[in-house]
Amino acid sequence: MSPSPHGKQAPADKTTWHLQRCDGFLDLGMRAQARAELAAVPESDRTTVAYLRLLLRLSIEEENWPEGMRLASELRAKDPTDPTFVIQLAYSTRRAKGIASAELVLRSAQRTFPKVALIYFNLSCYACQMDGRRDDALFYIAKAIALEPALYQTALEDEDLRPIWPDIEACRASGLLVRRLTPGRPSGIIIPAQSEEW
Repeated sequence: MSPSPHGKQAPADKTTWHLQRCDGFLDLGMRAQARAELAAVPESDRTTVAYLRLLLRLSIEEENWPEGMRLASELRAKDPTDPTFVIQLAYSTRRAKGIASAELVLRSAQRTFPKVALIYFNLSCYACQMDGRRDDALFYIAKAIALEPALYQTALEDEDLRPIWPDIEACRASGLLVRRLTPGRPSGIIIPAQSEEW
């Protein structure tokens, strides 16, 4: 038996073995080898979520955005309970079709996944890059950080959010979340931070 890139012995299930090796090669940035492992998977196993997930990861790393959109859509249909696929669909859509199209993907997803912070984080990124959408960006980043306080630091490192970095820092310093805003309709209400980590 041959070792995988992570040093594991090949299991009896050859498909699992090729997928593990593909995953390892992707971790090492070895895309050609990863693609070769996927090509070795039998045709009968190429419609599984495990296979398609790795093919999607490879497509994103190769910046093949139309293929990323296709695969993320297929995975979303196969497992509509996993928010990862809709986030990856939006990620690929932004690069293939633009921010407005990607925003539509995530705005529909927020109803299905109201507690997934990364959806709001990405909506904030999109709004921040569009003229006249600063209030929307603040609303979404506040919601993202309220759900997942660790995203505060990530927000201050994300170039998409650079225009609202001072607002994010000011809100933390004052112990307040940003104004409670309904996208497109500012209100003047300030709400306390929900977590000491914010």
